Amino acid sequence: MFDPEQVDRLKDTPWWRGASGGIRVTATTSKAEDSEHARLLKLAAKMKMNTDLRKSIFIALMGAEDYKHAVFRLGQVIGSRPKLVPQVAVVLLHCAIHENSFNRYYCRVGKALTELPGTWGSRYSHALRNALTKLLQQCHTYPVKRVGILAKIAAFMIVEGVVDLTILRFLDFACAETGDGRVKLDVLIRELIIELIDRKGDEAAKLFECVGKYSDLRDGLEMMVKSLVLPKLPTEEQSRGKAIIAVLKECKVDEDDGDEFDF
Repeated sequence: MFDPEQVDRLKDTPWWRGASGGIRVTATTSKAEDSEHARLLKLAAKMKMNTDLRKSIFIALMGAEDYKHAVFRLGQVIGSRPKLVPQVAVVLLHCAIHENSFNRYYCRVGKALTELPGTWGSRYSHALRNALTKLLQQCHTYPVKRVGILAKIAAFMIVEGVVDLTILRFLDFACAETGDGRVKLDVLIRELIIELIDRKGDEAAKLFECVGKYSDLRDGLEMMVKSLVLPKLPTEEQSRGKAIIAVLKECKVDEDDGDEFDF
């Protein structure tokens, strides 16, 4: 497609005015678009997009110029059918964790979808939470590299307010005890917390306040920060790790602190 400057330069030339020239331009553009569509369709099959809808969502994502363009293209695919929203979340995160490294593009698309007006934003928020939860539950089955990418995706979503740290309560610790599952779970938690510290600095500790009522998660995170995160933090960031531990200790909910009744 031509940008405005190209149009201004060419619109008064014989080439631009000639009908045959216009036909050649249109034909060339159409041929290029068809070729790109075919390439993306082939890539969609390689990425195991096994339905026409998922293929269309994939092409909308991968053929976009930037995250805003992706949101527009996804809107064209979904139309006024809110029941299809979960499929967008599934394809989006599937593509994100299969990149060679963490690509913020997918997270920006996800965040922009949650900011859509009306009920669309809340629908996408719910769908992304569900899709991310399922990926976290399966993290012990992924290669370590993919686990690291998943940790960064989760950290981005937490920092941007799409989800919070209570999403970790759905981790399958039982399955993680077998084989190298525990190692992968440790990688997930360590990289997630380090990413939160990198992105939020001194404000990272506040993100952990929400886990207070989940005693198992709270105690598990405290132990992991001590054993996995602190040893990896440089000296100048040790205070941030210790601040997280302090918050986790302070937000403990005393199970015996309810109202007392005399019978």
